[in-house]
Amino acid sequence: MFLTEMIFLDAFTVPFSFFVDKNAFLGYSIYKQPRKERTPVLEINRIQINKIVSFFDSDVKTGEHRNVKRKCSGLVFAPNGKFIYRQNGEEYVSDPTHVLLLPEDGEYTIDCVKGDVCSLINFRCNFDKAKFVSFDVTDTAPYIEMYRKMRFEYYEKKDENKYHVCLSMIYDVLSTLEMSGRENRTEDFTKNAIRFMTENLGDASLSNEKIAASLNVSTVYFRKVFTERLGNPPMKYLRGMRVEKARELLRVPNANISEIAEKTGYSSVYSFSRVFSKECGMPPSKYAGMYKNAY
Repeated sequence: MFLTEMIFLDAFTVPFSFFVDKNAFLGYSIYKQPRKERTPVLEINRIQINKIVSFFDSDVKTGEHRNVKRKCSGLVFAPNGKFIYRQNGEEYVSDPTHVLLLPEDGEYTIDCVKGDVCSLINFRCNFDKAKFVSFDVTDTAPYIEMYRKMRFEYYEKKDENKYHVCLSMIYDVLSTLEMSGRENRTEDFTKNAIRFMTENLGDASLSNEKIAASLNVSTVYFRKVFTERLGNPPMKYLRGMRVEKARELLRVPNANISEIAEKTGYSSVYSFSRVFSKECGMPPSKYAGMYKNAY
């Protein structure tokens, strides 16, 4: 049994918004001309599952190659192996740190790089039938546990509500995947912002707009996410970076305050001294004097 087997069950429709607060997923619409991504950003809160098809495990051996034409959408988990999915010249990886949402009616190939028992949740939904979506995760183990609970609930229990319970659990998986992916994207986002600040610390014109443009996002979105993630607005964080760099340079013997002001992004010694004094409780000349005879 491979990745295309399915069992058709009774249809039942519940919109994802019934289970998930839509406000948790706001923010992507204010991206401005995002860079081309390997996979599309999925608007999870708009997915509506129309039918659960099956839950099953598929034992795939290293080196296997398959041509697949799916008849439904599905989530595939590879807790220990690695699989390369290819469609229209694009490649998508399924492994312990990547979960794939497979497209309904999609035609693609699969190459097994490292064998594994894959777990699949198959369902019909209103998701774009032509697209793969890849979710970055830290570990697939929690999802495998959720999958096993669903599989047991669906095939072993005799509860008349088991279909509805499983449906809710699938939405929970989708929600968790989306939030995990969003956290990873946010972490990369802030790291890239700080890297850009560090590389351009001496640019006196460095602004929210410039940093946002380097990340290819709107200024509003940049300020919002950065502040939520690090607890300070970008310019306040940048000011702290500049002062810390200035402190480091002022501890060097014979430090030149004018040069340090320029290196840390201040257009004048006056503005540099004013900010430094406010942040450190003393002017830069006095701070430098404390280390004059320290070497």
